[in-house]
Amino acid sequence: MKSRDVAASPSTRGGRGRARVVGLFLFSVFIMIGCGEPIGRAVSLFEDQAVYAAACRYLDAEVRRDHRAVYASLAPSSPYCAQNSYEMYLAEASQAPAIASYRIVKISDICPNEDRVRFPKIDKIARVEVEMRLVLNGVGEKIDVNFAFPFVKEGGRWYKG
Repeated sequence: MKSRDVAASPSTRGGRGRARVVGLFLFSVFIMIGCGEPIGRAVSLFEDQAVYAAACRYLDAEVRRDHRAVYASLAPSSPYCAQNSYEMYLAEASQAPAIASYRIVKISDICPNEDRVRFPKIDKIARVEVEMRLVLNGVGEKIDVNFAFPFVKEGGRWYKG
């Protein structure tokens, strides 16, 4: 964005600033009213961004082959973490195909956990659809796949489920 070299008195600059703030506020209100349920939409946008950040954190760690960061991205209360130590995970990860690249296609189905009996620590669940390029071990062959990962919100943070 280019700035303009225009002389303006302090009172003119203050007026422009207030006008911009008021205009931005009115635009925001208009958008929220037009979209219906403004608070729900704002929360939804925030949750989408939080899930997206968690998915990127997990997938970036997979691409880097940073096994410690991948394991830290897994939900602590997940059945996988309950049954597998980090060392067990490392043994599996060394045999798994590597993720060479990815693209998050869609985040959907963000909803409250309806099964608090089986999963008492999980607050919300989301679905993250990802296109990935995998590198098969030993052969080096690359294949493109589309996969949906579950993500869960636990203790205020999103993890791969």
